[in-house]
Amino acid sequence: MRLWLQRLKKVVNLSSIGAQDDLSGSLYAYHFIEDALSSLSGVDVAFVRPTGFYNNLYGNLASVKADHAIYSNVPADISRKYVDPEDIAHVVYDVISQTPVGKTVRYVVSDTFDGQQLVDALSNALGFDVKLIEITDEQYADALRNNGVPESIVVPFVKSSQLQKQPAEMYADLAHQPVHEGHVKLADFALKFAAAYHAGDDAPKAHTIVNK
Repeated sequence: MRLWLQRLKKVVNLSSIGAQDDLSGSLYAYHFIEDALSSLSGVDVAFVRPTGFYNNLYGNLASVKADHAIYSNVPADISRKYVDPEDIAHVVYDVISQTPVGKTVRYVVSDTFDGQQLVDALSNALGFDVKLIEITDEQYADALRNNGVPESIVVPFVKSSQLQKQPAEMYADLAHQPVHEGHVKLADFALKFAAAYHAGDDAPKAHTIVNK
C-alpha cells in the first residue's frame, strides 16, 4: 500500500456540493473523503463537486403519476442548482486529461430554477398540469420513515433540505471556486422526465440512499 501511495501523483475525486459545510447534512459526509485526499503530500487532487443531480428528480415519478404533484418541503420560490451526468463527465474528462497542480475544487452546474419553474417545465413536457405541494420538514421526515429509511439517515437528509431553503448559504462557495456551466437545461431534462413517465418498469430511478 505504501509503495502504491508513493507512486500516486494525481487524483480526480467526484465529490459533492456541501462537502465543505457541516450544515449540509447528508452531503457533509463527502468531507471525510476530501479530508483524506487533501492530506496526501505531493499529490495533485482535483475535487469535482456537482450540485443537485437531475436524476434525483426521478424520485417524484410516483407522485406525479398518482397525484400529478411533487411534494417538497422546499418552497416553490426557492431556486436550486441541478446538474446532468453528461455535464459532469465533460469536467471529469478535462481534469483527468490535465489535472491542475495542488488541491483544487471546481463545481458543475447545468441549470438553476425554482420549484414553480420545475413543475411548469414538467407540465409542458407531460401535457398535463403538475403541481408543487409544499409540506413541512416533519411531514418530509415522516415520509422517509414510512419508506423504511432509518432514523440515522432521516435526520441528515432533513438537515440537507433545510440548507437548500437558504440558497445564498447553500451556494456561497461557488463564488470562490471555478464553476463549469453545463449545457443540459431544465427543458432538456423535462423531456427526459416525460419519457421516464411513459417508460413503465424500465424508467430511470433516483439513486439516493432514501430511494428504493
